[in-house]
Amino acid sequence: MKEGVFIKIYCVLKDGDTVILTQDQEGRPGWKFPGGHVELGELLFTAVTREIKEEIGLDIHLENVLLIEDFFNRKRPDEHNMRFFVIATVAGGTERTKPDEVKALKRFTRSELRTLKQEEVYPQHWDALQAYLKGQAYPLSLLKEVDA
Repeated sequence: MKEGVFIKIYCVLKDGDTVILTQDQEGRPGWKFPGGHVELGELLFTAVTREIKEEIGLDIHLENVLLIEDFFNRKRPDEHNMRFFVIATVAGGTERTKPDEVKALKRFTRSELRTLKQEEVYPQHWDALQAYLKGQAYPLSLLKEVDA
């Protein structure tokens, strides 16, 4: 039985007038925001920057915090989970998907995002998508990284 705290961070990644969504090689089907696990000893902003670079080869410029979710896993109640969603823009790099993790990458306009059905989106990312479409955004300082 696994016990502990599991932290993930995902990115609403804007590229011009589009948002990049991906599909995982494994796991549940559906479009999702790129990102993933925060490693032990890694800060949130470092983790999301690393995850985007590893998964799709792009550099990012962080803009806002979108959503923070804090929950216990229903199937494993001893697992405390936190999921963070941030908003960023593409700041460079060379787009390339990591074949063992990313099955597909697609850019969606805002109007295309609005037409996605719930079953077409990775379940854990639906609320974040709706928050983004409503214009929800908080300053990055909400997640101040400190040297304690």
